[in-house]
Amino acid sequence: MEQRRRTLLAGVACFLGGCVSPVSTPDTTDTAPPTATEIPSTPAHATCHPDAIRTPPSGGYPTPPSDLTTERVTEYVTTLERAVMLPPKDERTDGHLALGSPSVETVPEGYLAYVPVHGGYYNMKQADSTVTQHADLARYTASYFLNSHVVRRMDDTDRADPRTAGTVIVCDPE
Repeated sequence: MEQRRRTLLAGVACFLGGCVSPVSTPDTTDTAPPTATEIPSTPAHATCHPDAIRTPPSGGYPTPPSDLTTERVTEYVTTLERAVMLPPKDERTDGHLALGSPSVETVPEGYLAYVPVHGGYYNMKQADSTVTQHADLARYTASYFLNSHVVRRMDDTDRADPRTAGTVIVCDPE
């Protein structure tokens, strides 16, 4: 009898202590699909906030074309890469920036463009200055994502995806 009582007490203690799972109740939370306003229509890389813009040079960056096409994107990224990498003409005395042929592809929410680059420039000592600078630009690929709201850029030794890690160059949040 003593053994049965111990077994019974052990069973009750186990139940009260959580050894036996309680009967689960069905989840009654609303499982309706999200509404259209809850689903973001534009991913983060396809838009921007004006505070996130890379500081432009004194002359600013060229304005993106208002009507984007593959041809216009090609022309724009070529002009933009020169503006990003070279100091203004009055601040350099010599140099070159060799841009290869850009490749452009249409992607959801915009365009990806890749520009092969190599070059260098000189900032020679001026009469009122003691600074002489020389910049050798390694071979790299400038990768761009752009649409009507944002231009993102990054450079790497090969093509990269500026949608995930690109720096905002131009921002027009609407």
